[in-house]
Amino acid sequence: MRTKEIREKVLGEEHPDTATTYNNIAGVYDSQGDYHQALEWYCKSYSIILRELGDSHPFTAIVEENMKAAYIKTGASESFEKWYNDNFFPSDTHD
Repeated sequence: MRTKEIREKVLGEEHPDTATTYNNIAGVYDSQGDYHQALEWYCKSYSIILRELGDSHPFTAIVEENMKAAYIKTGASESFEKWYNDNFFPSDTHD
C-alpha cells in the first residue's frame, strides 16, 4: 500500500496513475478470491478513469472488464449491466 500512499500524496487521488494503482490493488484482492473487496477497488479505479480518460480509452475498457469479471465471481443474481448502470449512471434509470 506504500505505492498507493505515495501516488495519492504526490499525484492526488483523482489522477489516472493513482487509479492504475487502485486497479492493481483490486487485482490482488481478486487473485486472493476476495471479490467484494476487489470490486470496491475496481469501482474506485473505474470512476476516476472514466472521468479523466473517457469511455473510449483502452484502459477504461480494461478496468471495466476486470470489474465485470469480479462482479460475476461474487455470485450476484443481478445482471452486471443493471448493476453497472445503477452504480455509474443512476440518473439514467427508467421506471
